[in-house]
Amino acid sequence: MLVRRFLSPLTVCILLILTSVSLNAVEPNTPTAKPKAIDKALIKEAEQLKKQLVELNRELYQFEEELLYPANTQLGVFLSMAQENTFLLDSIEIRLDDKLITSYLYNDKEISALKKGGIQRLYLGSLSDGRHKLTARFNGQGANNRYFRRKKALPFTKGPDAKFIQLVVTESQTTREPLFKVKQW
Repeated sequence: MLVRRFLSPLTVCILLILTSVSLNAVEPNTPTAKPKAIDKALIKEAEQLKKQLVELNRELYQFEEELLYPANTQLGVFLSMAQENTFLLDSIEIRLDDKLITSYLYNDKEISALKKGGIQRLYLGSLSDGRHKLTARFNGQGANNRYFRRKKALPFTKGPDAKFIQLVVTESQTTREPLFKVKQW
């Protein structure tokens, strides 16, 4: 009770002091008033701090990646397309050991980038050593506006090192149907 009696008048006094200080700090708007110059040394120091912050953020990101995905437990799944491919990929769904790990819907710009040689990282995660099964389901439109839904299953064994799998979308030269090849590195 004594504390409340003391704090309430103290709070009112502080508010009055702050209000009077802020009112005194406001300058009248006169045509002759000039903006204050900013100290160049202060700007240079702020830019250096910004650069240091960006560098620290980059290092923190790399450290986080190393902690979350140690190199010896990594599994990376990537997607690429052949340049002469007429198959228009609509979506892809990736399962690892019958568990959905990623799915993606594509737009025209992304398909164009893949056909120009781009490689998309579909998944990067940790995986224990041993036998596993990766399943990819591709949906899209092929030659003559025919819709295709294909599935590619890849049983593999993960060793003590990182495992990288690249799914390559190509096309049969004779039937013009999409083909899906797998590269492991």
